[in-house]
Formats: sequence, C-alpha cells, structure tokens
Amino acid sequence: MARAVVELTDYLTRFGSLFLEALDGVHATLTETTFEIKAIEASNFIGTFAKVNSPIV
Repeated sequence: MARAVVELTDYLTRFGSLFLEALDGVHATLTETTFEIKAIEASNFIGTFAKVNSPIV
C-alpha cells in the first residue's frame, strides 16, 4: 500500500511539473501574441493619425 502511495505521488509530481511547463509555454505565447497585437494596433493608429493630420497638397 505504501509503495502505491509513493508511486502515485511520484506520478502526480511528474504530471504537475509537465502541466506547469505547458502552462508556462501557453502564457509566453499569449504574452507574445498580445504584444504583437498591441504593436499592430499602435501602428494602425499612428498611420490613421498621420493621414488625418497630413496637409492636403
């Protein structure tokens, strides 16, 4: 019985470690994507602002 508990604990520890690694990867990807979207939005805003405020030649 004790051996089963030790094996279960070991399995859960390994699974937890892999799960946390996966979450960390997902978080990094989401953070990177968020920054890319914000950069695109800023670029679009600057482009629109420049068009609206440019003198008519």
